[in-house]
Amino acid sequence: MDNSFIIVSTILVSSVFVPFFLFNALGKKDEKKRKALYKATIAKYNLNIEQQEIWGNRFIGIDAKQNKLLFVKILPSGSTEQLLDLSPLKGCQVLEKRKVVKTKHKKDSHLEQMDLELLFKNSAPVILNFYDEEENFGENFELKRVEKWKVIVLDSIVRSHTGKAAA
Repeated sequence: MDNSFIIVSTILVSSVFVPFFLFNALGKKDEKKRKALYKATIAKYNLNIEQQEIWGNRFIGIDAKQNKLLFVKILPSGSTEQLLDLSPLKGCQVLEKRKVVKTKHKKDSHLEQMDLELLFKNSAPVILNFYDEEENFGENFELKRVEKWKVIVLDSIVRSHTGKAAA
């Protein structure tokens, strides 16, 4: 067999597969960095996270014993952390910002932003951003996720109020 054919075939095959493996390795490296940041933040606030979720560049977790919610969002400019005491919480609601796009014969609703708004008794509401079209173009079950965390947060309100009444 001709050596030049083998060399050309090797170059072609490696030009296809090497970038795939490099991008995969870089993605895993970034994911490890994000998880390390989440773990460091949890340790910094001395939390025992019982329920958590990681998606994209966001983390949310709840410590039911301390009644605290941790929300971390990593942006290119840096990370933002919000540690919220859920004791004075009176409610929460899902905020959706949609845009109606008109095509030839029908109108489609397009999700631009989805947030979970936490309403406190004696302070301003806190908004946790679950999805923003400007940061991430692909939706990844954000509606199910925000509804799930709404239930979890509302559950913590019920737990904290029944716990105080029983004590």
